[in-house]
Amino acid sequence: MAAVTSSFVRASAVRESGNALTTGYGALDSLIGPLRGGRLHAFYGASGFIDELAHRLVVRCSREGLVAYMNNTNYYREKTLLEADLLAAQAKAEGIEPTSVLEGVYFVAAYSEFRQQKATAALEAAVRREPSTRMILVPHIAAFREGNA
Repeated sequence: MAAVTSSFVRASAVRESGNALTTGYGALDSLIGPLRGGRLHAFYGASGFIDELAHRLVVRCSREGLVAYMNNTNYYREKTLLEADLLAAQAKAEGIEPTSVLEGVYFVAAYSEFRQQKATAALEAAVRREPSTRMILVPHIAAFREGNA
């Protein structure tokens, strides 16, 4: 099997852009400060918290541009799809129409370690085509590493 390579620009090489964004969790925001375009933020935690944070960030970022979402689903362990009910609840809490949030998200999906490499390349191509992308969200990036539940 040939490896698929990607040529993403390093986050540190991208000029910071856009308005500051908060996670909506006061305690977390006080620890990490505002999120800004052009920076890489890695969050680790319980699956339920990461899923809720992902939904919240999708909604918050959709106000300012498109959101690229890479679904990493290992069906043998867990599914990590955006949930319509949770997304709608977050959107309503933020005063945003849920359908406008969904219109501002584009997806790539990985269902195996090999597909994850291809999905990363597809995500890179999509981000290059969509210059208004505000955030690239890749929850559960380690879904296919051995030993991860």
